[in-house]
Amino acid sequence: MAARIYIFHILFLFPMWISKTLQPIYWEQQGQLKLFSASYVAMALAGACSIFYARILARTGAKVGLSAGFLLYGIGLVLRAFPEGMAIAVGSGLTAGVGASCIGLSLKSLVFQADEGNKERIILHSDNIMTVSQSLGAFVAGGLVTLLALYGSSPYATGLLISGLLVLTGLVLIPSLKSGVAVISTMKKEEQPAKWQLDKTDVLLFTAFIISGACWALILPMLPVYLKDMHFSDAHVGLVMSAGVIGGLLFKNIFILLFKSSDRGTSLLIFALLCMLAIFAALSALKYQLTIIFAVSVIAMYTFRTICSLLISYLEMDIAQRGRAEHIFGLTQTAFLTGDILGGIALPYSYESRLLSNHPLLMVALLFLSYVLVYCGSRVGGRLNVQPSQ
Repeated sequence: MAARIYIFHILFLFPMWISKTLQPIYWEQQGQLKLFSASYVAMALAGACSIFYARILARTGAKVGLSAGFLLYGIGLVLRAFPEGMAIAVGSGLTAGVGASCIGLSLKSLVFQADEGNKERIILHSDNIMTVSQSLGAFVAGGLVTLLALYGSSPYATGLLISGLLVLTGLVLIPSLKSGVAVISTMKKEEQPAKWQLDKTDVLLFTAFIISGACWALILPMLPVYLKDMHFSDAHVGLVMSAGVIGGLLFKNIFILLFKSSDRGTSLLIFALLCMLAIFAALSALKYQLTIIFAVSVIAMYTFRTICSLLISYLEMDIAQRGRAEHIFGLTQTAFLTGDILGGIALPYSYESRLLSNHPLLMVALLFLSYVLVYCGSRVGGRLNVQPSQ
């Protein structure tokens, strides 16, 4: 099962980062930044319904979720090659959003059901795959466009088509999964914690992830554009983004090796603070057009954000063990993508008004608050026994 989880992560995340890197640059070059924003919001809106998808997948199983997810997500990525109008922009966002949500929830379900002895290892390796895919996807995107430009007049559109076709290859492997794999809580009613504890956890997590989603929606999609504005070549854009992700891959594995027994919540706050310092430096450098400082700060931001992402994954699994795992997975994904909607709506205004570079402390304060809230959410209530379904 672990090997198939890893393969599904590769086929999902590697094309995702090729597309994430190419789409904003291509659509901005076509003068369609507002359509890009509409597509981004549509995808986030579809993803914001994850809590409902989670309830459906808890009954139908991960196999159905993966089948629907890879089909819809692949179609959505293919449509990104055609920034021709609002219908295609919104259609690509909706199909990609539903597909990505189904894939993400199904993969979390498969990880949740792993043996306790293997679960943390699978989370680490899955996060490593995400990091490597992000790095290679961004790097390959730059190299792919450079190569395709030698043989055609639409290298960005071709690159986006290739990313969608890569996702669709995941459909070939899904039949090998057992049917009916689902996350089901088997707690007895009397074992459930007091209602106010669950409510408090839900509120803390929802608030944390909605803030995080909104802030990262304003930052991450536009980094390639900001680098291009500073006259970085396509290959150098991919190189800068990849360097930060590779740094995160190395540091998080060293951290797990040396500090495996350290408190994850406290570690999250420490690395979140380092990430905020890097973001502040990057946004300040953006304001004054300090090219080298901006590139180095972006690398540092990706490095520390990668470690934070792993620690949040561990904390999320710990919280899910208390019960209603499918609810927790759906809640956090819904919250993050609801934040994505808010950030996507504000994206054109943020770029045109230079909101991030003019108010870097605001962004830093909001993001750090989101990490603090995740820390608080992990401290609410005690751990309860939940047996994964067999």
